[in-house]
Amino acid sequence: MFFSILGASGWLGRFELQDQIGEKIAHYDFKTLIDTLTRVIEHPYSYIAKDFIFKYRKILPATSTLEEIPAPELEEDGRKFITVKG
Repeated sequence: MFFSILGASGWLGRFELQDQIGEKIAHYDFKTLIDTLTRVIEHPYSYIAKDFIFKYRKILPATSTLEEIPAPELEEDGRKFITVKG
């Protein structure tokens, strides 16, 4: 179960982490932290540190809930098309 949750989450960004801990973090230090936590996750017993690891991760929304796919419209000659915006 722990590893399935990891797939639906991502690391906090540097600025999000700075807001969470209340200190400035250099880019190099942030990269080192993420690299180290990634190594912890790869360890077979990483599920033991799940609560610690998830202090630095956020659950990502499912992509199916973010976008609505419009129904195709028909042209005069019977071909289907979709108009997208953005």
